[in-house]
Amino acid sequence: MSDIFTSVEFYITAFAVAIAVVAFFGSDSGTPQAASDICSPSVITPSAIPNGGQPTVAVHANNDGSIAVLRRGLALPPRHTVYVKIDFVRDNITITERVTTSSTDNNGSTATWCDLQFTTRPRPRRKYHVRYECAGGTLWGTTHFANYGGYRSVITLKS
Repeated sequence: MSDIFTSVEFYITAFAVAIAVVAFFGSDSGTPQAASDICSPSVITPSAIPNGGQPTVAVHANNDGSIAVLRRGLALPPRHTVYVKIDFVRDNITITERVTTSSTDNNGSTATWCDLQFTTRPRPRRKYHVRYECAGGTLWGTTHFANYGGYRSVITLKS
């Protein structure tokens, strides 16, 4: 019995088991890292609110894997800027729209209806859950989206 612990075969087997255990616990889980992008979308003015007064978001898959987004029906006050934050976590894409002001003096001016247009960086080709929300939780909408060239989905934003 004591000859087993002194044999070369025992130590080779023990070494192989130790390598397997270290590889198992030290391996990456395969979960992609979360990433965020902040972009300043192109603002297209003037616009009319489509769909009977409901603002919409059209999501379109490009052939290179990027995702084009068109937000229709944004009321943008004068001297305000729009920024969009895009969070990618596994199969979830969350797009948050934020309107900021560069001046506190609006002189009683009314907002201009406009559209926003931007494109995300290329993403792997698979199905995603997309959530579009306006900062402050005033408007939001969700959809399932397949990132395969030509696929299109439209979200009607609700309050």
